[in-house]
Amino acid sequence: MTERICGINSVADARYYHFIVVKGSTSVAAYWKELRGMGAIERPKVHVGVESPRFTLEHRKLRLDRSYARGEVAQRLSEEGRGRPPFLYDLFACLVGFGKDTYLVFGFPFAALAVEVIDYLFDRGFLKNTEFQGVDLGRLLSEDRRPLPTYEGLGSSVVGVQFVVTDDKSLTAVRLGGHDPFHAQIYELFLRKKFEERLWLPDQCVLACERQVERKEDEKAISPGLAIRSRLHIDKFGNYKFYMHSSCSNAALMPYAIAQIRAAGCLQKVQGNPLRRIEQELAD
Repeated sequence: MTERICGINSVADARYYHFIVVKGSTSVAAYWKELRGMGAIERPKVHVGVESPRFTLEHRKLRLDRSYARGEVAQRLSEEGRGRPPFLYDLFACLVGFGKDTYLVFGFPFAALAVEVIDYLFDRGFLKNTEFQGVDLGRLLSEDRRPLPTYEGLGSSVVGVQFVVTDDKSLTAVRLGGHDPFHAQIYELFLRKKFEERLWLPDQCVLACERQVERKEDEKAISPGLAIRSRLHIDKFGNYKFYMHSSCSNAALMPYAIAQIRAAGCLQKVQGNPLRRIEQELAD
């Protein structure tokens, strides 16, 4: 963005953003318009660089008096940089189009802010014609979908899988990590059969996403391309966490990742607001 670290030209970066995905007949423009009843939208829409005609990704600022951060982060988000209200929060909104199917992706730098915004939209009836979209993790992680096919230059690989065990008195959770977790000995000898027979289905997974993009100067491409990377954490409830690098420079990977999962046939309707699970965890 710019070198200014506070106020309208700052950005909450180097953190996980919380995303939700909905399917339905609304738009990014309607989303920003609806949010004006909650707080001022203080920044003109900023299009974040994506190259696909399927996507529209925008970044804007929401001004609120409530603080969702403390310490240095609160000072950065404060409009005057003094840690006092009002605060400016970075929000992302994306449209992913597949013919008649339209998906909207909303991103927030804080879980509590995400919960409050979605509750507000529910109360206003904005989401009444949409469906929350989760990932069928059993299908996504099945052997015939490993590795995921590259989607418009985006390659993703599984680097983490978590199973929450409810029917074994000796286990509570199993986490597999690394660049090839499905070749871990415990998976091959013990978990694989339960997974393939759908006795134990994964509760969370982590995708390492990478895409080569052309570097441009004066509209002339410079090669070789620049590799942009991030990790997408997915749970079965429909929550997504995406790590944003400095200045949120890798934000453009998010729509590609969702489109890749959708192209693999692994998006599905989930019951209820997936942020309710986050809300319970915040209350604990």
